[in-house]
Amino acid sequence: MQLTQRNLAAAAVHINAVIGTTESDTDVVPIPLYHAFGLGRLRCVLCAGGAVVLIQGFRLPGEIFAALERYAATGLVGVPAGFAILLQFGERGLGPFARQLRYIEIGSAPMPLEHKKLLMKLLPHTKLFMHYGLTEAARSGSASFTAIASGSTARPCLRPACAWRRAMKRASHARPACPACCG
Repeated sequence: MQLTQRNLAAAAVHINAVIGTTESDTDVVPIPLYHAFGLGRLRCVLCAGGAVVLIQGFRLPGEIFAALERYAATGLVGVPAGFAILLQFGERGLGPFARQLRYIEIGSAPMPLEHKKLLMKLLPHTKLFMHYGLTEAARSGSASFTAIASGSTARPCLRPACAWRRAMKRASHARPACPACCG
């Protein structure tokens, strides 16, 4: 797959359609932008018109919790090893954000089932997503653990072109409004 501006834009539209990212969202991103997942999440949120709070990794979890509170963040992204650190704080760590966080996006490695279950217990109103994909595929596969856990038979489409077509039908223009993604 050739990595083009159009493919990057299609991936952003697809991921935003799956997660439901909007201009009212603020994501806390403790992943470096030189990492494909960090840069990809930045691209998605900005293309949706939202805001991003960058944190320098998971080494100081208090910075993440403070950013979630200070910026009233609605999204949190990270890798399983980072969430393992946050989960060590139990209810007093992520618990206060149970009604604030709309979604969590996990990527880059498998997450232990116990950690997924604990996240869903601590954040019962938060949608939990896992994305897969090679750097050049820009997180092309996704799963909603909250939908699976609730017994829903609906699964997000794994074909970015489908989300792209749906988004373009809803829009009155031929391409996404974000010039950073459209090139």
